[in-house]
Amino acid sequence: MSIDARPSPEQEFQEELNDPISWLNSAADLAAAAELLRAPIKDYWNSVRNGITGRHMADNLFRPYYLLFGFALENLLKGIIIANGYKCVNKKGRFKGFKQGHDLLQLAIKAKVYKASEERILQSLTNHTYWYGRYPGPTDCFRMFESRVLKMSVPFETGIPIYQQMIDRQRKGIPDFEDREVVIEKVESYNSGDLAVMDNMYRRIKNTLIEKLDPEIRDIYRD
Repeated sequence: MSIDARPSPEQEFQEELNDPISWLNSAADLAAAAELLRAPIKDYWNSVRNGITGRHMADNLFRPYYLLFGFALENLLKGIIIANGYKCVNKKGRFKGFKQGHDLLQLAIKAKVYKASEERILQSLTNHTYWYGRYPGPTDCFRMFESRVLKMSVPFETGIPIYQQMIDRQRKGIPDFEDREVVIEKVESYNSGDLAVMDNMYRRIKNTLIEKLDPEIRDIYRD
């Protein structure tokens, strides 16, 4: 190809970002990175179950895990919106973006893949893509207040305060208010349920995007 025949930077930019495959590939990279953090997080819960207390390496991984997972889901949703006909880059090579931003709930509605049973998880992950997974605080106090009032923290982290209180009482010799196994069962049931919802949601939305690709290349992206 001659130099003159090469597409302009504006054309390359337009073609790359208006291609749903680009968003699918980005989602796959982010999901793979998130998966690397999941094993030590599982080890953390095993250590708690076995009575090992104190700070664990996985304490630092909860928020990055959900940040990466949320970004992966965001890429899938935006890929579906593009596959449905939206152009996020105009012909002049200017990025128009998505008015939904990082709001996964609104993106799911726009992509027509919204399910009411997944709404709380989408709101929780949105908090991470906006701020909780990468900044010490949001850009306004109301978003932080809303997160606390609505209890939209990460699924894993919902159990941390309960465990910490239990550990503190043990160190002070104060009897547990609840049997330790009851507490663990209660928190782990919640966490495993959320993770199952997240996994199923990701798989469903990914498959929705794949089905919108050209038939000749769909099998390449199927699991």
